[in-house]
Amino acid sequence: MWSDPDGEAFDIPEVKVALTLSARGHRPPARSSPDHITTGHWSASGVQIPMAGDWKIEVTVRTSDIDQVTVSKNAQIG
Repeated sequence: MWSDPDGEAFDIPEVKVALTLSARGHRPPARSSPDHITTGHWSASGVQIPMAGDWKIEVTVRTSDIDQVTVSKNAQIG
């Protein structure tokens, strides 16, 4: 959930997710555009991770027409 400093949910224009398998080199990442469910909530269903490995997950959040932030984390799958 996206919330303001008071803990109230608010909407953002767009969320994108990219998954990259470290061992696969420079191949393009798998991308997902989550669905907007309700104020402050997004969900990506049906995303399939094709193989085990050390995956880099990047979430990009667009907060206005010109502002966005990307956060990345590694996750061991399998």
